[in-house]
Amino acid sequence: MRQAAVKKTPAKHIPAKAAPARKAAPKKPAAGKPSGGSKLRKNFKASRPAPAQKPPMFPPLCRAAMDGDLAEVKRLLDAGGDIEEKDNNHRGTPLLLAIGHGHADVAFELMARGANVKAQEDDGGTAIISAAANNLVDLGRKLLEKGADPRTRIQDARFNMSAFSVSQEFEDMLAAFKAEQKAAAEARKQAKAESFSEALQNSVVLQNKISIRRPLVLKFH
Repeated sequence: MRQAAVKKTPAKHIPAKAAPARKAAPKKPAAGKPSGGSKLRKNFKASRPAPAQKPPMFPPLCRAAMDGDLAEVKRLLDAGGDIEEKDNNHRGTPLLLAIGHGHADVAFELMARGANVKAQEDDGGTAIISAAANNLVDLGRKLLEKGADPRTRIQDARFNMSAFSVSQEFEDMLAAFKAEQKAAAEARKQAKAESFSEALQNSVVLQNKISIRRPLVLKFH
């Protein structure tokens, strides 16, 4: 017997699931062309004010005086440099810095150009005290002649000294200068007294001459 043919059912076609679409990667800016964010940051930085620069610890003239560079000191002064400029450390002037570092030649040049011999640092230090501390006798004498006060004392307790607490040589110079000043004051006083006495005598003589020459006035009653 022939068996009946079995009909085969065709298998259903199931479509494959589509893979999820990938996001496109951001385009990189071409070489040499900054991105929008870079431009924004650049513009922001450009709009900010530049930070203020701190002034140098020692301005040019102070630095030259401290280094003992006489040629540079002269050049800066000839160019209009401020002879009384102060450093940003102890507020010392070029004259104070020159003497403090033992540069007498620079100090003499600054004094010849009118530097203030009475200038003081923040702690009370003066030119005459620095000259005494460095035993610059000739310079100390010049400072005194220009009006420096040797009685000035440093305010800082760590350096509780005056121009008198120095070498014997400097002490002797101070004593001699004081004696000369006293003698000069006495001489001026004496000259003034003599001048006054002479003027008084001349006045009396003149008065007598006037009295002698005065005509006699007769009065009749």
